[in-house]
Amino acid sequence: MTTNQQNIQIKTWVVAPYKKPECEIPENEEFNNHVSMVHIRSEHAIGFLKGRFHLLKHLHIQIKDERSHKFAT
Repeated sequence: MTTNQQNIQIKTWVVAPYKKPECEIPENEEFNNHVSMVHIRSEHAIGFLKGRFHLLKHLHIQIKDERSHKFAT
């Protein structure tokens, strides 16, 4: 799989909140709240992992493919 194919796959899973003026529609506002709750949970999970495994705090590497994942681990 090429990098472009991986990027296309990743982009299909990215969910972004609505921005103004669309965010002021009640349905979109509710959607943004749900996206925000998921975002907060994922941030808390990352924080928990960094607190539990102190090595992750100083891991300044972008994991973008299998090779970089293997290097990080």
